[in-house]
Amino acid sequence: MRFDERIVIGRARPTIELAKCDAGLASAIAVKIDSCSVSEVIGTIAGDDTVFIAVENASLQRSAIKKLLGVLGGNNV
Repeated sequence: MRFDERIVIGRARPTIELAKCDAGLASAIAVKIDSCSVSEVIGTIAGDDTVFIAVENASLQRSAIKKLLGVLGGNNV
C-alpha cells in the first residue's frame, strides 16, 4: 500500500517523528510502519490524522525518515 501525497513526515522532537495524513488514515499508516522492517523505529501511536513515530535515538532520525518515505511515499518537511 502506498500513501503517496496523502502523508507528510517531519521531525517533532529528537526521537519522535510526526506523520500527518488525511483523516481516518493514521491507523493504517501506523500498522504499515509497525509491520515494515525499519529498524530505527521502536513504535507508533496513531490518532485520526496523525501518527507519532518513536525512533531509537536522535542520530537515527534522518535515516528513519528516509526509509519511511520509501515505504510509504509522501513528502518530507
